[in-house]
Amino acid sequence: MFDLHTGQGSSQRDASAHRWKAGQGGIIGRVFTGLFSAFVNVILVRRLIGVTVLKQLSANIRALRSIAVMAAGVRSRPGVCPTRPRK
Repeated sequence: MFDLHTGQGSSQRDASAHRWKAGQGGIIGRVFTGLFSAFVNVILVRRLIGVTVLKQLSANIRALRSIAVMAAGVRSRPGVCPTRPRK
């Protein structure tokens, strides 16, 4: 069936939703692997040179805050970071 509003058929919408879900899974996978790598690196630094986890995080607190502010700004704008595929 053809949708006059979007100009797409149902199979095109299904493919678009599938690509969106696949992209979302890729992003989630990258987040988890990045967090795991950071965790392993923090533990290795603690074991090798004795810098505590809190000291390592406090050295980067400014960058972590700026990332949080940017993420909140992007998330608060509708349409910039969609939470579901367009219909």
